[in-house]
Amino acid sequence: MADERDNRLEPLRQLAETTDDTRVLDLVIATVEILKKDTALVLDQTHIARDIAARTKAGDWFGNTELTEIVSDADYFVRVYKQQWGYVFAWMWNLALVIGMVSLILGYNQGLEAGELPLIPDIIIFVTVVVLTVQFIMTVAQRTKPAMYVSLWYLVAAFVW
Repeated sequence: MADERDNRLEPLRQLAETTDDTRVLDLVIATVEILKKDTALVLDQTHIARDIAARTKAGDWFGNTELTEIVSDADYFVRVYKQQWGYVFAWMWNLALVIGMVSLILGYNQGLEAGELPLIPDIIIFVTVVVLTVQFIMTVAQRTKPAMYVSLWYLVAAFVW
């Protein structure tokens, strides 16, 4: 790669060698030096761009960006209380909704105007919300930063309500 770069600048070098005028000679030499630096800079940027493209194609983009730093900072400042509960109860919530929708389609409900879900899905959803409320409040209670945004107050109130 360096040989190609030198070959492209060869006509300017020959001009610098054949000229007798020192001012023209200095200008040609300065031009050659600028072109060398610019070419090296472009090649470095090309290598960086190829490296980024290779990482992206390999599916390792997330691991090589600032996003991993953001995630690790978030893990440091916000440690979710009993994180595994969230996964289990998210599935329970979705399962209860599916059971409830199928029950409504089959004609089962609580006999109320609003088409309430039957009692079993209601109980599952209630237990899920209670456990997720405990998880959310414990996460807020264990935070490492003492300041609390007003929006977080509303979230806590919504879960408790």
